[in-house]
Amino acid sequence: MKNAPVSILRQQQRLVQSSFQRRSIRSWSRVLNQPAIRTGYKFTAPSPSSIPAHRHFSHTSPKSTAFAQTARSTTKVCPSCQARLPAAASPCPECKSLVRIPSNVSYYALFGLADEPLPEEAISATNEELAQQELRQLQGGGYVLDVRDLRSRYLRRQQGCHPDSYTGQGKVSMGSQLSRQLPEHRDLQIYDLALEQSSFLNKAYSTLADPLSRAQYLLEIYGNPISETDSLDDPALLMDVMEAREELEEASTEEDVEKVKESNGERIQETMDGLAAAFGANPPDLTRGKMLAIELQYLKNLERAAREWQPGKRVEVIH
Repeated sequence: MKNAPVSILRQQQRLVQSSFQRRSIRSWSRVLNQPAIRTGYKFTAPSPSSIPAHRHFSHTSPKSTAFAQTARSTTKVCPSCQARLPAAASPCPECKSLVRIPSNVSYYALFGLADEPLPEEAISATNEELAQQELRQLQGGGYVLDVRDLRSRYLRRQQGCHPDSYTGQGKVSMGSQLSRQLPEHRDLQIYDLALEQSSFLNKAYSTLADPLSRAQYLLEIYGNPISETDSLDDPALLMDVMEAREELEEASTEEDVEKVKESNGERIQETMDGLAAAFGANPPDLTRGKMLAIELQYLKNLERAAREWQPGKRVEVIH
C-alpha cells in the first residue's frame, strides 16, 4: 500500500471511518435500549390534490434558521477513553463518563429518533442541511411522533446525566482534541456539565412533546420561523374563534364549556393532520405548514381559555 495512489488511500480511509461510525451509532443505540419507533398518532392526511403547491425554503435568510450556517461535526471524541461517538451521545457508552453534547445537535438525534449523518456526509453540509437530512427519515417529516415513546427515551437519557448523581464532583478535563473544538468548555465542572445536559434535554423534550412547539421548531429548522408580525389570514377561522369565545363568556355550566372544548378539539386534530401532510411532503410545504402552525396557535389559546373557564370569570383568548 506504500506506493498506492493517493485517491485509493483516501477512499479506503473514508470506508474505514464510515464503518467505525456505524459501529459507534449501533453502540449508542444499545444505550437507548431500543431502536427508534417512528409510529405515532394516526393522522389522516389530506389528498395531494387538496393542497396547493408552494415554493421551497431556499429563499429564506440564514439568520432565521435554528442552526448556524457552518459545517458541524457529526462525531466527537470521549475525553476519558478516546472512543469516537455520535455527537448526541452522553454518557459515553464505553466508559460511562459525561461527554458534552454540542448545542447544534437536533432534538430528534438527541433522543435517537433519527440517525445522525455519517462523517463523510457532513464534510460540505451545513447544520441546517444535516438537520433536514435527519427529518427525512421520520414520519410526517418529523411532525408525527409517539409522545409516550418520546417520554420513555427522555427519562432514560435523564437518568444518565441527572445533576444529583454528580453533586460534589470536581472539574472534568475535556481532552486535548475536544478542547481544540470547544475551547470555551475545557474546564467545566462535572456537576455543571450535568446541569447543562439536563436543561438541554428538558428543553428538547418539551419542544417535541407539544404539537405547537414541535411545528414551530420544524419551521425554524427550515429557516421559515413564525414572527411576531405573522397573523392568521383566514376570516372564517377568526370568526369561529370569536364565536367560541362568546360561547365561553355566556356559558353557565360545565356542559356548555365541554361543547366548546369538543368542537375546538376536532379543529385542532384537523390542523395537526394538515401539519403532518405539509411537513411530510417532498419537499415540505412550508407555506402551508406555517399557516397551519399559526392556526394551531389560535386554537391552542382557545383550548387554554376553555380549560381555565370559571363561572363569572372574564374569558381571555390571547392571539
